[in-house]
Amino acid sequence: MCLLYCVDGRVDRAMYCQVLSENLLPSTRSLIMGGGWVFQQDNDQRNTNKSTKELLKKKHIKVMDEDKIKKILYSITGPGATEDPVGLFAMDKDTGDLYVNQRLDREKQAHYLLALADVEDPMEIIINVIDMNDNKPIFEQKSYVAEVAESSPKGTTVIQVKATDADEPGNDNSIIKYTILSQEPKLPSDSMFAINSFNGAIMVEGVGLDREVMILK
Repeated sequence: MCLLYCVDGRVDRAMYCQVLSENLLPSTRSLIMGGGWVFQQDNDQRNTNKSTKELLKKKHIKVMDEDKIKKILYSITGPGATEDPVGLFAMDKDTGDLYVNQRLDREKQAHYLLALADVEDPMEIIINVIDMNDNKPIFEQKSYVAEVAESSPKGTTVIQVKATDADEPGNDNSIIKYTILSQEPKLPSDSMFAINSFNGAIMVEGVGLDREVMILK
């Protein structure tokens, strides 16, 4: 188990080097934390709490006991923590690790803004929910009926269908491409019509139309 000793006050470089070279074992390491010196010991049995404190006192360096060092406890506030939806996020009070307790739905809430509380310098935590491709495209109408004149040339627009996707706009999950699955009747051919895969416009593709109304599936 490593022990930390926080030294309160100023120590010039010469004194610091002297302390290390004359008194501390080679296995002892040093750290700088904040505005004070911190001496960290390893598991060497000769590096004891008592001996280190006595050494520093001889050098007229004030040592703060571990129980007097303020312990930081982490906590969060805001929507998703202390406000609706309460408990969606939680933070480990000792480590500061942030956890999510429930499944997130970007379509309901795309962003969360939390505040880190009980610290000297409060800070904001912005959580952006990454979109998943979990929504199917939906047509604006359940069915479409169109009319086209006989002998219409290839490329004649018959009707345009439109679908929407609830996934995040502007990414691959919300891209919609249209295709015709089947045609009834299949006469005079089963490919009398084609659809623009990007805008949903249905056009005449074949020749020989002999009906005024066609229903597409």
